[in-house]
Amino acid sequence: MSSVSRSAASSPWMIGSWFVSIKNSRRPEVIRPATEQDRRIFYRCADEEGWRVPQVERRLFRDIWLRSALALSAGGCFCGLVTAVPHHESGWIGNLMVPASLRGRGYGRRLFLAAVQALQSCGVRSLWLTASAQGQPLYEKEGFAPVGQIERWVRSAGGLGCSVPKEEPLAPLRQADRKAWGEERSPFLTQLVQCGHICRSGDAVLLRQPGDDMQILGPWYGRNLDEQRQLLKQVTDCAPPGTELVTDVLATSGLQPVLAEHGFAPAGSTLLMAKGKLSVDLDQVVALGSLGSVG
Repeated sequence: MSSVSRSAASSPWMIGSWFVSIKNSRRPEVIRPATEQDRRIFYRCADEEGWRVPQVERRLFRDIWLRSALALSAGGCFCGLVTAVPHHESGWIGNLMVPASLRGRGYGRRLFLAAVQALQSCGVRSLWLTASAQGQPLYEKEGFAPVGQIERWVRSAGGLGCSVPKEEPLAPLRQADRKAWGEERSPFLTQLVQCGHICRSGDAVLLRQPGDDMQILGPWYGRNLDEQRQLLKQVTDCAPPGTELVTDVLATSGLQPVLAEHGFAPAGSTLLMAKGKLSVDLDQVVALGSLGSVG
């Protein structure tokens, strides 16, 4: 049995104030906004699992997405975490993690359902996530369906650091993003661009997100492979050496040969899944703006 209370979200970055109490005489369970301690445990578990959580994303979940992460505790002990980030019309569920020693007890499903409910309370029309083969059956039971495949490509050596990046305006990236996703995601892009660098060649445009341990290439849009080839040369020329370049591309982008030409190698894949009213043109999307967690 559970009791739920919430307040309406007051900004596009907040999922409201959530508190879910699941009555259990031995180990009372609570789903609530994640604390700094919860996040530290989550990052430690993520490191143990080999999950990649970019620096930019960690910063945003301490800042504008502070209340967009939910944690489950039982008897006062951390039992898992999930993130639920709303855009204007879509919401993204990510970072669903239960410590290995606590799996098989239903914690993951309860966190997932809490994230779905939190995003629906914001009025979004579609829900999105990336899924492993292990998680796919859970999501399909809740009405999610595969809409694509995401491939991770990595250039371990980083860039060449031999050129100064040209300053590009936000407008082309914002326009390409709106055309692909069918909604205005300017607040999301503005936050990413604060620490990033926009690269453009013709109609091809991407954002390089810096970090100490890796740099994310995305969001990334365009269809012309010659322009994408020129764009990747710009990126590898100006990115600093020694820091991995990582991008989560749609398998249908056709970019695999171009990535391989520029020293990238495949490093796993996931399913892109969605539920609700979709108004997207995934043919315009080359890569996500995150490693599967926020779109």
